[in-house]
Amino acid sequence: MKRSRQLLLALLAAAVLVTGCARQNVLEDLGLILVVGYDVDKSGMLKMTVAMPEVSEEATEKVQIITSKGDLSKEARSNISMSTDRQVVSGQLRTAIFSETLARQGVLRVLDTLQRDVNITSSLILCISDGTTQELINGSYRDRPQIGKYIFELLRKEAKNYTVPRTTLHDFIRQYHSYGADPIVPYVKKLGGNVSAAGTALFRDDKFVGSLSPEETKMLLLLRGSGEGGDIKQALRTGKNNKVTEQIMLTFVRADHRYKVSMKDGNPVVVFEVEVAGQVVEYTGPKPLSEPAQLKKVERAIERGLTVRMKNLLDDLQNKYHSDPIGIGEHIRANALYPKWSRKIWRESYSKADVRVNFKLNIIRTGIIK
Repeated sequence: MKRSRQLLLALLAAAVLVTGCARQNVLEDLGLILVVGYDVDKSGMLKMTVAMPEVSEEATEKVQIITSKGDLSKEARSNISMSTDRQVVSGQLRTAIFSETLARQGVLRVLDTLQRDVNITSSLILCISDGTTQELINGSYRDRPQIGKYIFELLRKEAKNYTVPRTTLHDFIRQYHSYGADPIVPYVKKLGGNVSAAGTALFRDDKFVGSLSPEETKMLLLLRGSGEGGDIKQALRTGKNNKVTEQIMLTFVRADHRYKVSMKDGNPVVVFEVEVAGQVVEYTGPKPLSEPAQLKKVERAIERGLTVRMKNLLDDLQNKYHSDPIGIGEHIRANALYPKWSRKIWRESYSKADVRVNFKLNIIRTGIIK
């Protein structure tokens, strides 16, 4: 009995060792795509760049980067597969980047291919690059040899800070087919030796039409009903002749978002009510905020400043970009202001809508140092 047990333990140990070796060999044979970039060349052909981590101990580079072209996404993918000795797989794909040039032509043809791939998760994060994705992915970044992990972690972190939106493949497809909201995705730039989260890429249908700064993104996300925990800077016009004399940085501790929709003179009227409880992070004013009169003065100045900035943002979205990232069309449809609804009615009603915003602030903490 004892001898049988020893033999069984020896067989189990050997099986574990063999399994471990086999798994290591399989990983070395696989090309795990973590990030993919899409560009378009001058002839209109699709250019695809992928980054795959090197798991072999003998490899001198931490990542293998391959670029190929094709009329179709799958064709470019097939050409990439023929350029490496590893079996290229997409099950670990976390981020898909589109160049601004390609995105202006439309991204749906690529996204349609991605969503048909059963190995790609719908939580795949999308983003737009102001330059070519080939240059972005091929860049040399200090202490960041794994470009796929670097970009994914950057976007995830900045989405928590509300400087970029977090848009997955599922989110984009859902918004595209909603007939009431345009998609938004993170916007990134290559700055020297770093990739910078540069705000929000705006879309009309599936075409890129412009971008918002990180500060504008924070206001956009507030109007969409999120933003708790985000910081925002505001210049205060409290001096003579309405000059900027003070600067303040706030953290939104709580944010409440409501809206009202009505019809006036044949056009929709949409009023957003945004109430925020904030904490002062930094303040350059000459008087302490511990004084109730000064605190109220600063609160009203912030309200006026952010209300103007939000109105300007809404005006740009309607009249400059002709994009509806807030989902005003969905609010109009939900209130049944029109007997029938279609993409055409959405676009027409959105362009004529009177969109207003009322911003209210309550500073609940002014900091430990007064």
